Amino acid sequence: MLARLGYASLEELMTAAIPPAIRSASLKLPAAVSEAEVAAELRALAAANNPGESMIGLGYAPTITPAVIRRNRASTVEALQQSGVDKYDIPAFLRKQAD
Repeated sequence: MLARLGYASLEELMTAAIPPAIRSASLKLPAAVSEAEVAAELRALAAANNPGESMIGLGYAPTITPAVIRRNRASTVEALQQSGVDKYDIPAFLRKQAD
């Protein structure tokens, strides 16, 4: 494959493809650790996590919620359409009702 690209070695291809400023930069990586050590560190990070209450889908985003949905009186697609809800909002409403 290198011959087809016109290079004699992988080193020659890398020299042509990677700019010298990037190639010469040394990476400051931490020492390698085992999978068990990584899992323990991730567990410790997860234990320190303090999740709050999820507000997704509860209308706390800066959006305009139609009154019929705020009153929770829309039980059918027809009721939504009569209230002036955009037809593209209806599938999202139905998915929310199914949850």
